[in-house]
Amino acid sequence: MKKLLLLLVLSISSITKAQWINKKVDNAFDDPYKICYNLSNEDKSVALKLENVDGDVVMYILSSYFCDVDITCDLSFYVNGAYDKYYIEDLTISEDQTALFILNNLTASNGFVPFKKCTHVKIRINEGYCGSKTYTFPMKGSTNSYNFVLNQ
Repeated sequence: MKKLLLLLVLSISSITKAQWINKKVDNAFDDPYKICYNLSNEDKSVALKLENVDGDVVMYILSSYFCDVDITCDLSFYVNGAYDKYYIEDLTISEDQTALFILNNLTASNGFVPFKKCTHVKIRINEGYCGSKTYTFPMKGSTNSYNFVLNQ
């Protein structure tokens, strides 16, 4: 019984401590590069990613498919018991419509300070044709991931 209880406590603690994953990618074609990602609480096939592009940290969502090219986004960073909200329009979407670039320079954006301090972020993707989808990402380790990607 004690082993079962210990296993249950460890399982719950691992779920509640979900955090960013930092990786160095070497695909044998390009120079090795670093990425960081975190999976959505609602849909584990949706990832919030950070990548260094020419010295700027880019934040984007990778999903199976975004159905519209005219997309807006609402960001809500949960900091000290309240949501710090941002509205973003004129987003860039990849040609295959699987990546939605939210912030092309995280460091220079208004959301940089809340990004570093928040416990989780809610992102609502507003697609005119397909409606809206909301995803929540736990942010434990976000500052370490940002620093990992920034230092290529």
